[in-house]
Amino acid sequence: MLHGQDGYLIEAHVVQLAGTAADHQVPLPNRPAGQAFLCSFTVPKATCSAVLQLIAVEGPVTGMREAVLAPEVGFERWVMPHPYAPQLQGRLPFHAGGRPAVRQPVPRDPLSRARAWGHQVVRTGRLDPQFAALPPFQPKPPAQDLSARARRDRQRSADLGSLRDSRRGPHRGADR
Repeated sequence: MLHGQDGYLIEAHVVQLAGTAADHQVPLPNRPAGQAFLCSFTVPKATCSAVLQLIAVEGPVTGMREAVLAPEVGFERWVMPHPYAPQLQGRLPFHAGGRPAVRQPVPRDPLSRARAWGHQVVRTGRLDPQFAALPPFQPKPPAQDLSARARRDRQRSADLGSLRDSRRGPHRGADR
């Protein structure tokens, strides 16, 4: 989920969690009212994975972070292309307030809480030694498009057939 009807991805990093590579994401899922930020760590292994998540939900007053930051950043620069996929658009715009470099004006807002928790997990998180010792995840190369492969094989067969016919000469294979 980068940016679309279900929310968007604010940031994603590969981090070290207790000496093991982990995927760290902070997406913003859509909600009926207010915002919620999901901070997650996924530690993939060859046959399984471990996931640690926090969901930070806005309280009864929504939009405090945005109300403080928008005038500072400037309304004309507030909505911006998504840094991971600028061509994607959705119901929720990516805005300057989600960038990590922007100051955190409301320390208890859900994005600030999610980021603080994520930093704490990276600093203090531990993995069970037996889990940490499992073989690492090895991504497989992408599967080849079978339809493209079939077209290529048919073309090769046709090319070989043409080559064979040309080697036979004009008299061979011709009607007599």
